[in-house]
Amino acid sequence: MHRRLFMAGSQAIHIKDPAHHVEVFAIQALDDLTGHLIKQHMFDVPPDFLDWIGQEATNLTRLVVKRYMDSAGDSAALNPSRAEIAILRLVYQTVTPIIEARFEALSAPNAKALAARL
Repeated sequence: MHRRLFMAGSQAIHIKDPAHHVEVFAIQALDDLTGHLIKQHMFDVPPDFLDWIGQEATNLTRLVVKRYMDSAGDSAALNPSRAEIAILRLVYQTVTPIIEARFEALSAPNAKALAARL
């Protein structure tokens, strides 16, 4: 088993399983997007939104990120900070349009602006 070294701020983190690290990072990005949308809409989200995030969006995020990492291969391993930025963009740009299509109440210019910033 080999380890990779990632930087978190000024602290080095030794990662035993880079694939797991990437998956956790992607799910964290999804959680951040979810939290942003909930706050943006003052905790007034459709009843099935959180169920959808917890099941379908989480599974979609895992699948999309796995495909990205499989195709990126060694280039992602060589530059982990760029890989994390790419994963963050990938999660937001994959999930945001689906949220807007499924949950009209959450469709807002701010959600599009958030995805565009990445």
